[in-house]
Order: sequence, then C-alpha cells, then structure tokens
Amino acid sequence: MKNPLLAVAVASGMVTASLGIMLVAEEGSHKTLRDRFREGEKTIREQQTALGARQQVCEALEAKLNQMTEALTNLSARFVAADVRARDSEAQFRALTEAAQRTESQKRLLAELPTLKVTNHLGKVTLVFPKLLKFDGSVLATNAEYRQMMGRRAVFMNADGSGGSYDVDELHPAILRILGINVESAKRRQVAVDRAWAIKDAVDLRSYALRQEKAAERQQEEARQREEQARLAGVQRQSAIDNQLRIQAIENDSLRAAASMRAADAAMAQALYPSPGIQFNQQINPAYPGTRGFQKIGNVYWSVP
Repeated sequence: MKNPLLAVAVASGMVTASLGIMLVAEEGSHKTLRDRFREGEKTIREQQTALGARQQVCEALEAKLNQMTEALTNLSARFVAADVRARDSEAQFRALTEAAQRTESQKRLLAELPTLKVTNHLGKVTLVFPKLLKFDGSVLATNAEYRQMMGRRAVFMNADGSGGSYDVDELHPAILRILGINVESAKRRQVAVDRAWAIKDAVDLRSYALRQEKAAERQQEEARQREEQARLAGVQRQSAIDNQLRIQAIENDSLRAAASMRAADAAMAQALYPSPGIQFNQQINPAYPGTRGFQKIGNVYWSVP
C-alpha cells in the first residue's frame, strides 16, 4: 500500500516541478517579449521624432521656395513691364524718326515740285503737271493733264495723247492736295464701286444662268415636240397604210363579188338558154358584138344555130 502512494507522490512532484519549470520559462519569454516591445516603442518614438523634424525642415523649405517663386514672379512681371516700356519707347522713337524723315522728304519733294499749269479754255479749267510725281519723288509722267477720278484711281492724259491711271497710294501727297483728293474717301468710293460691280456681276451671272436654263428647257421642249411630231407622222403613215390595206381589201372583195355575180349570171344564162353550140368567154373581141352567128347574153357570147 505504501509503494503506490509513493509512486503517486513522486509523479505529482514531478508534474509540479515540470509546471514550475514551464512557468519560469514562460515568465522569461514574456520578459523578453516585453523588452523587445519596449525597444520597438522606443525606436518608433525616435523615428517619429526624426520624421517630425524632417517635416518641419520640408515645411521650412517649401515656405522658402514659395517666397523665392513669388519673388521671381514679381521680378518677371517687372521685367515684362520694363520690356513693354522699352518696346513702346522704341516704337515711339521709330515713329518720330519716320515722321521726321517723311517731313524732310515731303519738304524736299515740295521744293522740287514743278509749277502747276492751269488753263481755262471756254470755261473749262484744266490742270497740267509738267512732272507727275510718285509718292517717293520719282516721275510717273510728264505734261500730264488731269481728267477725272475713277474710284481710287486718278486718270491723266499726256500731251502726245497717251495716258494712264494711277492709284491714290501711288501719287505724291502734294499732287493729291492740289487735286483736292481725299485718300480715304477715294478708297471708300472704290469699295462702293467694287460692291456695285460685284452685285451686277452676280445679277448678270444669275441672268445668264436663267437664260441657260430657259435655253435648255426650250431645247428639251423642241426635242419633245420633234419626237411627238415623229410619233404622229409614224401614226399617220401607219394609218395611211392601214387605210390603203382596207381599201385594197374592199376592192378585192368588190372584185370577188363582181366575179361571183358574173359567174352567177353565166350559170343562170346557161340554165335558161342551154345551147349546143360552142361557148366563147369574155375574151372574145368586144369590138364586134354583132358578129353573125353569135348572140350576147349578159357578159357571155353564145353561138346561135
């Protein structure tokens, strides 16, 4: 009895020792895990701190970059404004230079402009330019007599009878002033003339198209009439042929009826007057109807005994 109890006690002790060992080992494992967790938390806090520092650095850099961008934008705007002012100044300088050059050129050309000849013949005033100058001072014609304006072109006639027309932009300003020609008004008149001609051309083109359409319709109608006349002529020819055939048929019927009547008369005569003599047909020469020995009965000659 003592031995089984001892065995149970020994077994219980061994189990208890094993559980104790396991608890001690688990406690050590838990401590290791706890230390590692604490180390991980410490590492995360350090990384978060470093990340926060980096975030602050990035924000500072971004703010600095925004400041620099704004400064560059302002500088660019000021540069563009300065460039525009410079271009405006250059354009004004160029315009002033060109105006001065034109003024000098006009003064020089006006100084070189020959005296205008004005004649009055029977109440008709004529203007003759010894030298008709171009806008650049070159000579377009000599002894040119002004005749009229046509749109934006001035018409001149030379002493030899030759002439020409020149656009208002070709003529010298002094020539235009003498003639009292307003360039802009002349150009507007030309635009009106061109518009009127365009309208007339459009109307003429439409009229031509209508005439062409009417001509085509007339040709089609004439062709239709010719076809109808040809058809009617064919119908008439066929009708004439049909009528001729009907007439021939009627004549044939009449001939056959006459032949039938002659045959019936001959048969009747033969029946009424039988003769032993020789019968002669109608081919006997009718020039001798009273030939001795023959007697005509109907259309047949019979021998008489």
